[in-house]
Amino acid sequence: MTRYDPRQIQKFAEIMYRQAMVTVVVWTLLGLIIGFVCSALIFWGPHRNLGLPPDIGPNVLVTVLTVISGLIGLAIGQGKAFWYRLQAQILLCQAQIEANTRSAVAIQ
Repeated sequence: MTRYDPRQIQKFAEIMYRQAMVTVVVWTLLGLIIGFVCSALIFWGPHRNLGLPPDIGPNVLVTVLTVISGLIGLAIGQGKAFWYRLQAQILLCQAQIEANTRSAVAIQ
């Protein structure tokens, strides 16, 4: 029979927090890359003559759309990372409940 080890729960919670951070970074980078590639194809591709006003160049539009898509990726990543953090907190809360219960039983 496997014995209860609260250190394993703590270690797993730390892994989940790292996974949450990686999720945010990956989704943000993915949003930036997709936004850059799509906007570059639109504004720098073979159909470049889109009738843009002369004061708004394609470089500005590529930059703006890349930043917007990066922010969308960041929002998606934060949403997905929330669930990792929530699960880690639930694990830590259950471990604390067990520790409190164990100490209360030991006193009686």
